[in-house]
Amino acid sequence: MNIAIIGTGNMGTPLAKYFAQIDHRVFLGSRDKDKGKQIANEIGYGVQAKTVTEAVEAGDIIFLAVPHKVIDQVISTLGPLDDKIVVDMSNCFTSDFSGLTLGYDTSAAEEIAKQIPTTKIVKAFNTIFATILQKGLDFDGQKPSIFIASDDETAKQTISSLIESIGLLPVDCGELKSARYLEPLAALILQIDSRLKRAVQIVPSLLERSRPI
Repeated sequence: MNIAIIGTGNMGTPLAKYFAQIDHRVFLGSRDKDKGKQIANEIGYGVQAKTVTEAVEAGDIIFLAVPHKVIDQVISTLGPLDDKIVVDMSNCFTSDFSGLTLGYDTSAAEEIAKQIPTTKIVKAFNTIFATILQKGLDFDGQKPSIFIASDDETAKQTISSLIESIGLLPVDCGELKSARYLEPLAALILQIDSRLKRAVQIVPSLLERSRPI
């Protein structure tokens, strides 16, 4: 797959590596192309550094790996998005990370969908934190769940396959409005972790019985 990751921070960089090392073509989009080139070289595996617009042009799937507070600014630089899949990974946390600025009657993903209505929006990767991506995806043989929501079934299937390709477990949460519940789940993880007083190493996992009992 041709994957554009917009953002060279703590989420975008490790995610680019996971995708690239299993032979997906990865384009790292950065406002600072020189910084992008440096990070792409550090990642290796054929990752290419481009401007944001160039990365979007090259990618069939666009990951928005930037903080929610700059989403509007980033969207304005993306260029044409018709027929592309855009994955919103963001959480609209308050400045002190104690809560959300949106929730329950809308979500970050739904607000993004309003801005780019001709695009297939998928909510995913918002409940797994950068500290986990950086330290590895294995939890004693268990696969962390990646919850997915979208109004486009084909887009969900595509992202599910991509998630499985890096050893994670996709969980279909239904329509995009389910992001209203996924984003508070991320806030809950932070609240739990704050009591443990260590870098976030918590990821939710859905356990399902193979047959009724």
